[in-house]
Amino acid sequence: MESQRRRGFTLVELLVVIAIIGVLVALLLPAVQYARESARLMTCKNNLKQIGVAFHNYHDAQRVLPFGYFVDSRLNTQAWGVAVLPFMEQSSIYDQYDTRAPPFNQAGSLGYNLVAAQKNISLIQTPLPVFVCPTSPDSISKRIYDGILPANAAGAGLPPLTLTWRAAPCDYTITTGVRGTFANIAYLNNAGGNREGAILPGGLFGDGSGNMGGMTDGTSNTFLMGERTGGSTIYRRKVPVNLGVIGNLNGGGWGDFLNGEHWLQGSLYDGVVPTNGGPFAINCTNLRGGGFYSWHPNGALFVMGDASVQFIFENATQSYIARRITRGKNDVTLTE
Repeated sequence: MESQRRRGFTLVELLVVIAIIGVLVALLLPAVQYARESARLMTCKNNLKQIGVAFHNYHDAQRVLPFGYFVDSRLNTQAWGVAVLPFMEQSSIYDQYDTRAPPFNQAGSLGYNLVAAQKNISLIQTPLPVFVCPTSPDSISKRIYDGILPANAAGAGLPPLTLTWRAAPCDYTITTGVRGTFANIAYLNNAGGNREGAILPGGLFGDGSGNMGGMTDGTSNTFLMGERTGGSTIYRRKVPVNLGVIGNLNGGGWGDFLNGEHWLQGSLYDGVVPTNGGPFAINCTNLRGGGFYSWHPNGALFVMGDASVQFIFENATQSYIARRITRGKNDVTLTE
């Protein structure tokens, strides 16, 4: 019997099959990436929702909202992220933390218990996924950073010596208020009145007395906090830039008290922040005071005073963003 020869693929047929597979991959890849980003966006939204609920539970227990940050006359510095730990199922960390000692390495030189301070520093280095947006680059552990506040940074003797610490990242920050160029544009060069946000500082720089009743513009209309990529890396339009020590005092951690000081003054579109700020507020830079910043396409997430979470687009007007930041300026607007 004559054996039958099996016919194989020709080169042309093989190339056609490869081309078809390439087209299918090109069509499917954006869909896969979109599905992944949708899942990450939902996780980020859930994180902010948990933080918002924690703020409400803190308010129910203390009758005030957590302070954005706290600094007293002896330079005991504390962060909002530590204050809300018991209300976020993180009591195991909070119970070990001693609020009588600030979490920086020079605490002993200022008369504090150095052992307690060092323990606090080790605790604020704990990576907590609830404080991290999954879309942000690098793993949580790779983003633990060294913080610093140079001597006299806030005025003569504040602080009297350079303070250093180490902290795990937080991709969310307080909306302390609005000022500078951004406020001037938002309010047509008439930016008077109270431009503070819902969360106030405590100690030397404020009485920390923010509460739900103080949001007279409406809790559903007022930001509590928004996304701002944490850690010590400064970004401009998704590109990391080296600004030296600026990255270390950017308030990029949940236990870093500088995270609670974020007066928005805006930036230029390329992420550069002039002395008085600029007209852009979302996804241009994560520099503290320069803007809010996420890795989600087209905008960033914010948690409101009623603990709802809203996605605010990059092209929202200056007026819209400023009016959402202020808690009691009687300037509510509902359109972007």
